[in-house]
Parts: sequence; C-alpha cells; structure tokens
Amino acid sequence: MLVQQPFGRVLLVALSAGLVSYVLWRIAAAIADLEQKGSDAKGLALRARMLIAAGIYGGITAAAVKTLIGGSSRGGGDAAARDWTERAMGTPFGSWLVVLIGAGLLALGLYQGWRAYRGAFEKKLGLSGLSAKARRCLLRVCTFGLSARGLVFCIIGLFLVQAGLHADPQKARGLGGALNALHEQPYGRFLFGSVAAGLAAYGVYCGVRARYAHFAAQPE
Repeated sequence: MLVQQPFGRVLLVALSAGLVSYVLWRIAAAIADLEQKGSDAKGLALRARMLIAAGIYGGITAAAVKTLIGGSSRGGGDAAARDWTERAMGTPFGSWLVVLIGAGLLALGLYQGWRAYRGAFEKKLGLSGLSAKARRCLLRVCTFGLSARGLVFCIIGLFLVQAGLHADPQKARGLGGALNALHEQPYGRFLFGSVAAGLAAYGVYCGVRARYAHFAAQPE
C-alpha cells in the first residue's frame, strides 16, 4: 500500500491534491464550458462525459483521502464499488441501472481506445513548436496511455454488467480489482505490468495536455 512506503503519506497527500484539482477542473469545465464544447447535442454529451469522469475520479479521491485519515481502502476501491452497487440494487430497477452504468463505462472505454487509435486527441495539443521526433514520441506515449485507460474502464464496466445481471454486488470491482483481474489471467504479470505502464503513460498524457492544450471553438 502506498501509505506504508517511505514518504507514502507525502505521496498520498500529493496524489489526493492532484485528484481533487482534476475533479474540480472537470466539474468547472462541464458547467462553464471552459473547453468550448458548445451547447448543441454533441457538446452537451461531451460535457456530460466530463461530469461522469468527475464522479469516477471523485470516488478514487474519496478512497485516497480515507486512507490518508486512517481508514481502509483495501481492494483499490472495490469495497466502495460494491457498496454503491448494493445501494443501487436496492432501488426500483436497480439491477438494470447497474447494468446501464456498466455498459456506459464499457462504451466509454471503447471510445477511449477508438480516440487513441484515431489520434483524435492530437488536434487539442499545440505541439507544433516541438521537433518532429519529440512530437512523434509524445504522441505514442499518449496513445498508449489513453488505450490503457480505456481498457481499465472496459474491465470495470464488464464487472458492473455482470454484477447487475446476476443481482450480486460482490461481483463489482474498482480500479484495484480491475487490475487484479488482469493479474489473475494467463500471462497476468505481463498484462498487469503493461496496463500499469499504460496508466503511467496516461499520467504523461495529462501532463502534456496541461502544458500544450489549446481549445478551439469547435468540439472534438
């Protein structure tokens, strides 16, 4: 666990602060249209996606803060995922709601993979000032990171769909559970390491986006 490592609490504070900042940015961008997505159907859908992302990362932030103040977040958010899944299933049509949420995450993961494959993110980055070699290297890292993030969303979504179809909240998994599921597969160590490296690459993408992003009037 990160908090048990040397300087673990310092790293966790930095991680929590970064996550809080990211969540607030996604909320502000969605409500105030800071990225100029527009108010047509596509723009509103993109802004709704920002709010969904804020909710997902808000859950991760809550787990990090809970660990920081002495609680337990063992399972990488699995307990929280199972808790809200159980609550959702307690409502009318709750199982189908969980299935829909899982399907939405699965679709989001596939969209991330498609976006990475197409290089659709590139037009949001002002990399013209970099050399061709540096630009090519950064774009490859960003593509890898977005693909890995999409894969993790797909895995979490599949577990939620499974939980909803079987009316069993214990089948729901969070980020850590999704990574553990990879680890349990044949060649799991390779898969786990690849996705972990991909998520690190996604962190690089976030840094590149923070440094080089420019927002055009038209949405992606």
